[in-house]
Amino acid sequence: ILSQKILSKFIWLIFLKEETDIKEFFRNVNISFDCEFLVAQREDGHFVLTEVYRISATLPLETYRFGTWSSTTGLDCSRIGLYRRRNNLGGLVLPTAVTMYFIGRGRDFPSMNFGGRFFAALNFNGKWNGILGMMQRGEVNFSCINFLMTPARLDIVDFLTPISVVRTSLNIRDEKNVRIKWTEFFRPFCLKLWIVEVSVMLLIVFCLLITHKIGRHNENGYEPEVYSFGEALFCTLA
Repeated sequence: ILSQKILSKFIWLIFLKEETDIKEFFRNVNISFDCEFLVAQREDGHFVLTEVYRISATLPLETYRFGTWSSTTGLDCSRIGLYRRRNNLGGLVLPTAVTMYFIGRGRDFPSMNFGGRFFAALNFNGKWNGILGMMQRGEVNFSCINFLMTPARLDIVDFLTPISVVRTSLNIRDEKNVRIKWTEFFRPFCLKLWIVEVSVMLLIVFCLLITHKIGRHNENGYEPEVYSFGEALFCTLA
């Protein structure tokens, strides 16, 4: 049994008898959506090439008449691209992981005929138990967040071709154009802060006066030298 990744890397061609029913033959075979698998059957002197695939492993087999081949006219096949031929997903619901903390119903995409069911998930923490872990375990098929492409992540998920290149930069103002004023040093001090500052300074001054008066009495009962308000304020400012 070949893996789906190996099937998708090559173009396959199988020959079946005319009476073989294609859908019955591939009843238990999952031909992935991105795999080019052609079935050739003889019909009226030429071979009919039928393209077969499944939108999902649980959905019925899809067929597309790709072209014909004969020894006289050669190959006459469709010129339409692979995904232009498979532009209808049959109402498939694609589990998609996003970094949102709710479970909601996805919007519809009428051009491709499919919808989305969104799941909340944690960010990657080094053990692949976030969105990448959900994709690795097969719980979701897609994620619409901007993952950075790394070799380790390429081992478990596939990345779409980048639609746009986004660059994040940090801009720092040139110091040559910065004019420093002396008032800049006082800008953090708002009116309330100045009021608290002055109040605390006055409280310290009065504490110094009181402690000096109480603690400087000598044993003989003589009063200490006068400790003025100005001296207390000078010590506080110092």
